[in-house]
Amino acid sequence: MNKIHWFKNSLPIYVLCAVVFITGLLTAGPNWKLVFFVFCGLFAQQTHRWAHTPRKILPTLILRLQRMKILQDGKHHYKHHQNDHDTHFCVGTPWMNPILHHIRFWHWMERLFVPIFGAPRRTDLSHNAWYRDQAIWN
Repeated sequence: MNKIHWFKNSLPIYVLCAVVFITGLLTAGPNWKLVFFVFCGLFAQQTHRWAHTPRKILPTLILRLQRMKILQDGKHHYKHHQNDHDTHFCVGTPWMNPILHHIRFWHWMERLFVPIFGAPRRTDLSHNAWYRDQAIWN
């Protein structure tokens, strides 16, 4: 994941956020909820990327935010990449995962979106060499 430049990696999300923002401005006008939603969307991929980045090359601010449990670190995010990939979906912050798991949010999202988009859960990636090389959680 970290071998791709951050902008290229995040470009589809930036385009989607721009579409959402423009649509929101045209339909509802400017408001704090729209700005907050787009802001979170813009940084979701980057926070996920930081969870996969070796600690030794992370910026100090990001390391501090991960230690304070504001942003998700690699150790927490790794739980998502184990077994059936059925837990720890929230890539932004670790404190949301227990709440979302308890209310079965991701279970219902899967039930809704898999029939529409045909995207079942991926199998375990640990057999791929590129994935094992990212072993920041060991």
